[in-house]
Amino acid sequence: MPIARLTIISTSTTAMLSAMRKFVKCSRSFHTLLKVGFLLTMGSIIRCFFQMSSLFKNFRRVETSTLVVTFPFEAACFGLRNSQYGSNRLDETYWLLTSLYEKDKLDFQELEAYPLSDDVDLSDISKEILRDEPLQDLNGVAVHLTSTIGIVEPQDRELRQGDTLKVRVDLRDSQGSPVHKGGHEVRVWMADTSQEFSAAAEIYDFRNGSYLAAIPLLWTGNSTVFAALMRPREYEHIVLEQLRKRKTSRPILAGFINGNFSETTVCMPYPVIPCYHDVCNFTSENGGLPWYCGKPVNQELSCDDWTVARLPKIDVQLRAGSTQEVLLQKKIRQYSDKERSIIRLPQTINVHVMKGSFQTSSLPCNQKPPRETWTDQSPHGYWQRRQWRHLKCLLPSLSQDFVHKCVRNKTFVMLGDSNARAIFNKVAQLSGCPKRVVNPTNSTFTMQLPQACHNAELNFSQEWHPHAYPFVNVQNWALRRYRISPAEYMAKIPATGDFVLLVHLYMHFLWSDSRIYAMHVRDVARGVRELLARKPRTKVVIRGPHPWNCLDGDFHGLRSFYILRKEFQGLKDQVFFLNAWDMNVANENLNTHPDNYVLDAMTNIFLGLICS
Repeated sequence: MPIARLTIISTSTTAMLSAMRKFVKCSRSFHTLLKVGFLLTMGSIIRCFFQMSSLFKNFRRVETSTLVVTFPFEAACFGLRNSQYGSNRLDETYWLLTSLYEKDKLDFQELEAYPLSDDVDLSDISKEILRDEPLQDLNGVAVHLTSTIGIVEPQDRELRQGDTLKVRVDLRDSQGSPVHKGGHEVRVWMADTSQEFSAAAEIYDFRNGSYLAAIPLLWTGNSTVFAALMRPREYEHIVLEQLRKRKTSRPILAGFINGNFSETTVCMPYPVIPCYHDVCNFTSENGGLPWYCGKPVNQELSCDDWTVARLPKIDVQLRAGSTQEVLLQKKIRQYSDKERSIIRLPQTINVHVMKGSFQTSSLPCNQKPPRETWTDQSPHGYWQRRQWRHLKCLLPSLSQDFVHKCVRNKTFVMLGDSNARAIFNKVAQLSGCPKRVVNPTNSTFTMQLPQACHNAELNFSQEWHPHAYPFVNVQNWALRRYRISPAEYMAKIPATGDFVLLVHLYMHFLWSDSRIYAMHVRDVARGVRELLARKPRTKVVIRGPHPWNCLDGDFHGLRSFYILRKEFQGLKDQVFFLNAWDMNVANENLNTHPDNYVLDAMTNIFLGLICS
């Protein structure tokens, strides 16, 4: 078993004896735990080890009176584990690890020191924010309550359909003073709630605390222009710094099971696991994408016994670098928990739009050059009574006749997270394709298993497969067996047959640093490139990110845009991009899984891009 060495060095015999008494007391408690197998003494054991740690910090290094104390490394870290203890401890160790992580009692020092390459996968503005000093004055942070929005143009004339309304958002701090840096997460949209119209704006960051938003006027009547400050720049600095140092804001926990023996350990995409010297390397099983888990301490369990995985059931843990950052984080968390809504500026703009005209594209979406789906400016469309009116191409009606013609003699493959599965479900519903869960081992762990459907009459088949780790769920343990990298799956697509591919990697990378997300996207791009080289008629659609009411604000969505566009730069003439951002800004989406009518719109765009 790996061990940790604690060296007590002191010129005081009394101090040394005190330390030894504490260690003996702690060891006895630990021995009692191992002997009787109960958790009743767990609190005293953990307190004991941390009291010892505090005591050791007060000793100075001298040349005499040295005492070396050794004990099991995992015992020092958790006050729990023993290689000889053999009960079923899956949930027990899960909750202990969750508690220790929530209280910041896991040892991240080695992981923080783990060397990484330069921040090549960050946008220029994120690199700039990362160079900021830790926050020293909370009063200087931009807040929505004092920030303002005003019309830039046109002024002093009637507004008509077809005009473009330009507005400026000026961010201010809690004292009403202007802020002078960009990089804040700002949204702007226009809505007529009585007629149920809404559209998002294209936003330009001046990098000085001001933002320009352009909104085409698409309907008549009275409307309101709204702005929101989802997160200030200083909060994004906390997120970036956390991910740079600790590489995660929420690790995944692995469950190892072998008969009556089980144990939970910590997993990361790096070979340094907090509190574990011995590590299981699952990179090859993860499609060549890095994945490592702490090796179980119980000698009855091996790396081959990894069976299930789960997130710790806690909120995102961000370790702020200054007292003021701690206060900012607490303030934003409290507001987010209380309001559960978009953080709107109190000030709005009311406009009245007269009848005019505007043009929408008459080009069928399947004839639209794929590159334009990556470069089109916002808004791509607007909502009208929960119907999406696309501006960039002509969407088909999702009639049974169209859907059947679209899917006939084809195989659809959806790869990614549950939002990719949602489109799988919608297509299955529209095509009358009965679904089944892929569970050949009849496992009792049924969360997030692959799904498939087949319609013999249409000769149509469809599959959904979850992507490689990090792939997470909170509520229950999920079987790890069927996680697969999209590129690995693409390599197995046969040379014959008419295939359509949709890939969506997003939510499950929220807690990972940008390098890991970029590595997975890069792997998808490689798989698509190789697939199109041998099957050039394959239709490929990349589903983009959507905003929701996340504690990290729009940070992950905006970096997803940057990385997807960067990694697919050489494929934009062959691959379609399904942009879901505008429609979810315009309807003020709060959910990780958008409402059903939004899913209808995304499925309509997806089928419109691939079928005539």
